[in-house]
Amino acid sequence: MKIKWTQKITLGLLIGISSPFVFMPLILFVLSQSQYATFSSYWDLAWSDPKYTSKYLSLGLISNLLWFYLFLNREKYEYTRGIILGMLCFIPFIYCRPRLMVFYIARFHFLRPTKHIVYLNALIS
Repeated sequence: MKIKWTQKITLGLLIGISSPFVFMPLILFVLSQSQYATFSSYWDLAWSDPKYTSKYLSLGLISNLLWFYLFLNREKYEYTRGIILGMLCFIPFIYCRPRLMVFYIARFHFLRPTKHIVYLNALIS
């Protein structure tokens, strides 16, 4: 079965890629308010620690379910294909980023010393 690439699939792909980045700050805000913490501390944690980045991106991908079911109920199948493709684009960031980030920190730590290297060294020793 050959699928023709259409403008609707492209729009679904853009929705699938951009939607988690729109809803992720909302999720972080709700989490920070429920834990009585500041939003900036959760934001820094989400983007600096690869373990938490993959978790919060996964939570942000839940927003794509809303778009998926909206277009599925209206029988706009091209949009749903694009949303699924957009979700698949996040697999390297969710699955591979924690492993790649630890390699990056371990290999290039002399270029940018940060508090995360101290934390990583404490975990190793």
